Amino acid sequence: MSGHALGETPEQHAPTYDLLADILAVVPPSEAKVWNEAIVDRLAELRPDVYGPWARLEGGAKTAQLTTALKPYGIKTMQVWGTPESGGKGANRIGITRDDIASAVTQRDRGKAS
Repeated sequence: MSGHALGETPEQHAPTYDLLADILAVVPPSEAKVWNEAIVDRLAELRPDVYGPWARLEGGAKTAQLTTALKPYGIKTMQVWGTPESGGKGANRIGITRDDIASAVTQRDRGKAS
C-alpha cells in the first residue's frame, strides 16, 4: 500500500517561474520603458496561475506587487512616461526600463556560471 491508503498526501509543488525572464518575454526590445501595471497584466496573460492574482489587485497594489518582487534583484522602479495600451492620454507612472531587467539577467547568469 502507498499514497492515500497509508495516510500520505501528495506533494504540493509551487509553480516555478523566472520573473526576470518572463518580463523579458512580455516586454519586447523595442519597448525601452514600461509601466508596472502593463507588465503585470502581460505577465498574467503569460502565466495566469502565477501572476493572475497580481493582476487582480487594485490600483497601486498591482504596481507595488511588481516593485516588491523586483527588489531582491536590485531593480528599482521609477517614473516612466507612457500611454495606456488601450489608447488614451499619456502620463507618468511607476515602471521599469527593459535594460535594467536584461542587465539583472546577465549578472545573475554570470553568477550561475561561476
